[in-house]
Amino acid sequence: MSVEAEKEYSSALEQMEAIKVSFSEKHHLEWEIFQRSKEVQDLQRALSESQAYLQDERRQLLKLIAENDRLKIQELKDRKKIRYLLSIAKIDQDEITYFKTFVDKRFVENKEDAQEKLSARAKFLSEKRFADIYDIDESKENDVDVLRLLVKSLKAQLEEQGKLNVEQIKCLEEDRILREKEFKQREARDFGKIDELQKKNQKLETIVRENTRELLEKNKKFQQLERKIKEEKVQLAERLKSTTETLNEERAKINSTEKRVEEKIKKRTDTLVNDLRSIAAKFENEAKDAKLKYEHYRNNTEKKMESLERKAQSACANLNALKQRRQREIEGFTNDINLLKKQVKILEDALIQQQKMKTLDDKELLLLNLAKETGIKASKMSNELRNLKSKMYRLERDAHQLAF
Repeated sequence: MSVEAEKEYSSALEQMEAIKVSFSEKHHLEWEIFQRSKEVQDLQRALSESQAYLQDERRQLLKLIAENDRLKIQELKDRKKIRYLLSIAKIDQDEITYFKTFVDKRFVENKEDAQEKLSARAKFLSEKRFADIYDIDESKENDVDVLRLLVKSLKAQLEEQGKLNVEQIKCLEEDRILREKEFKQREARDFGKIDELQKKNQKLETIVRENTRELLEKNKKFQQLERKIKEEKVQLAERLKSTTETLNEERAKINSTEKRVEEKIKKRTDTLVNDLRSIAAKFENEAKDAKLKYEHYRNNTEKKMESLERKAQSACANLNALKQRRQREIEGFTNDINLLKKQVKILEDALIQQQKMKTLDDKELLLLNLAKETGIKASKMSNELRNLKSKMYRLERDAHQLAF
């Protein structure tokens, strides 16, 4: 049960860690989405502010255009007044430089042109009578130009104002559409969150309901167990009381029996001690006799060991001499065998050649007989070597037996 509980606990911890990681990632993503939506709102607000600023700039431009037109009209009016004042003051037309855009060559000082200026002035005085009529016509034309310019400026202002109003209406409609979309998206997102929260709330309610049910069941089981434990405790207390009573009775019986047993043991120990003392005296006498016998036997064995050591030393010396002799004989036999092997090999080669030639002589027959005899001698020598080896092994075995 403990192993299963530990496994369930570890799996629950792993699930909690996984849920924690997923919840943290979800929270991080929701926070990023909220930041992005906030940035979008800020950008939309900045866009609407920039559009409003642009509309203000256009209004300011229209005001400047209207002011420019007003100044132009005022300039025309001022020109008209100046012309009227010049006509009243009866100034020569060539002396007026206000309405000219460049300096005339006549205003450059030249001695030769002085007479021409005087003649021109006289001519101007003679034609002065016709200037008033010309000024009246020119003033009428200036009034018409002023009115035309005023109408043109008003038309331009109306067109610009209309364009500005259209663009402003268009911007307001776009802003309204964007706000509606944003409101719908926010509403959908809020509805989604509300649904999700409702589902979570339902899940939590079911979990809480199940947990409360389990808790009530566990409380019920715990109360039942507690009741059982109390009943068992009462039974155990009664058993303990009865066992203590029986234990006291048994202790009294045991004490009485222990006293009787101690008395019996004391009597038996006294008798056993006396018997053991008599037996110990007998064993001491027997041990003395055995000690004397052991010393006599040890002296005899030491003498036998000394004689056996002498025999073993002599046997070892004989064995070493036999080993050396055997070694020499083996070396001689091995040399003889090697020579015989060489001779046999030579004879075999000669026989092979003779078989090829298919001719046999008496000498060759003798050689063959010699080869047979040498083979017989080699077999005899090998048998003798085997016999010597067996004798040597036998002597070694006897020497070992004598040593041990």
